[in-house]
Amino acid sequence: MKYYKKQHYVPIFLLKKWTNDKGLLSKFLYVHHKFEVTYRSPVQVGHKEKYLNFRYRKDLPSHYLESEINKKYDDEGAKVLEVLLTKGIETLTAEQEEQWSAFVASLLIRSPEIIDTRFRNKGEKFKALLNENPVEYEGLRNDEHPQSVADFVEYINPGYIADIGLTVIPNVVDIVASRIMNEMEWCVVNTQSNIYSFIIGDHPVILTAETTHPNCIVALPISPRHLFLASRPSVEWGKLMNITHQILVKAVNFETVTRANSEVYSLDERQKDFIKNHLYRN
Repeated sequence: MKYYKKQHYVPIFLLKKWTNDKGLLSKFLYVHHKFEVTYRSPVQVGHKEKYLNFRYRKDLPSHYLESEINKKYDDEGAKVLEVLLTKGIETLTAEQEEQWSAFVASLLIRSPEIIDTRFRNKGEKFKALLNENPVEYEGLRNDEHPQSVADFVEYINPGYIADIGLTVIPNVVDIVASRIMNEMEWCVVNTQSNIYSFIIGDHPVILTAETTHPNCIVALPISPRHLFLASRPSVEWGKLMNITHQILVKAVNFETVTRANSEVYSLDERQKDFIKNHLYRN
């Protein structure tokens, strides 16, 4: 059985768009305050071992989120990406729009630090929520049932409460994907004529505000020369559509580098100094 130890928060198929003719991309990071540039295969970057694993649930494989949920998002996202790059956004079917929305939404919450801070260790809160109305449960239970609703849930599904944060990830993705698909306008910007290319980081999606905010803009580099954009109709969206490609590339690359947790990736080293000056030093 495959154990899915290397769980990718930056999908391999997306990173492949930044590889050279040898199948390698340029990886930039600081190690002990020393700036390093290395050449790596997409398989070797953008992953962390077992970070998405369930720790307590017994009814599902520990790697379920990686092997079933993220795999589905990535498999479908990879197919839609090729359509975006070869045929254009206007050719997407309703099903493909739904699949792409889910893929982009999954990238927003997939990074290890977001998983740790927003989705881990939520069991005690959920337990308290379950036990908010003990009177109703007391009226239903008999002597054989556990003392509380939380105890009952734990009895019928051990570990479910402790892993509740990870369990709801697909539901959160669905909610965010619905906003991206149903409330926002989309476009793909092609910057073939610009001297500089887009870079991509370990937080691939740039989000200017919460997806509920009326002026939220979602930006995702999908190749060195292509940028996916989504936003509700607004003054900001109108301004974005009218800026030059040169300014857009610089702005997106600045956001990519400054929002990165530790690593960014590029097709080559032409923007090495820019990355060195703005990347987080750990």
